[in-house]
Amino acid sequence: MPLKKLTPQEVHENNTNELIAQIEKKDRRFRFFQTLFMVMTMVALVLVISAQQRTLDGVRDQLVEQKRIAEVADKNSKDQLATILRRFDCLVVYFGQKNRSTLTIENIDKCTLNRDGNIQEFFTTSPDGDTPTNETQQNLPQAPNQ
Repeated sequence: MPLKKLTPQEVHENNTNELIAQIEKKDRRFRFFQTLFMVMTMVALVLVISAQQRTLDGVRDQLVEQKRIAEVADKNSKDQLATILRRFDCLVVYFGQKNRSTLTIENIDKCTLNRDGNIQEFFTTSPDGDTPTNETQQNLPQAPNQ
């Protein structure tokens, strides 16, 4: 008779030993189901915690990947900016020349100017990757004044 109260008539009909045996049987069942419930609760908690840990690991991996992508994008942006500034510097050198009638830009990245086959390089690359500029104006032969 699990989980059912004994009626007063059943109490009078059974002797004390039988009543104690029934109580112990119900107590054992209660303790078994209580233990089973606790174990299932613990297993469920472990599963939830492990799922959250996997989610956190995934978020951490995404964050590391996004940080790496941002660093690459930042480096590319800085490289593009440096290239644009170098080209602007070359244009400044070009327009800084007094006589540009026969002057052409041979290579804008190295700022190589060509005047009738006479090639002048204004930017040089040092071994450490810097680009020192030759800012002095080149003394080129002047075109005859007309």
